[in-house]
Amino acid sequence: MAEIFGNWRLLIFLYLVVSAVWAMLAKITTNYMNAFTASLSVLTCAWLTVLLFSMPRVSFAWNRGLLFAAACGIMGGASSLFFYGALRHAPVNLIVPISSLYIVFTIILSSVFLGETLTLKQLAGIVLGITAIWLLTS
Repeated sequence: MAEIFGNWRLLIFLYLVVSAVWAMLAKITTNYMNAFTASLSVLTCAWLTVLLFSMPRVSFAWNRGLLFAAACGIMGGASSLFFYGALRHAPVNLIVPISSLYIVFTIILSSVFLGETLTLKQLAGIVLGITAIWLLTS
């Protein structure tokens, strides 16, 4: 575990992947519960993710809506750990722009797994966004 948290490149990559999955799970969660219940469930599960890194034997069982909320919270908590770990080893003006690439992962994943339309305008935005991040970090 110490090797992972000493490598900002690995941490930011893990952050990007986990954040993209989190955004999709947030959408699925709202299909099963109202915003207040979803928010409480997601934020509670984010807190639990950090706790679970220290207490791996803890386990819970949820109904379908809470299961998606729990998965979303876990992804959010894990991405926070990766993000702050990366910040510890690299400048914020490098980490924050790179971490913004989660949007690209989310658009692609939502298109593939949720069947959402990927428009030419969005593809152009992805290219421009990646260009902007490259300019900000080079």
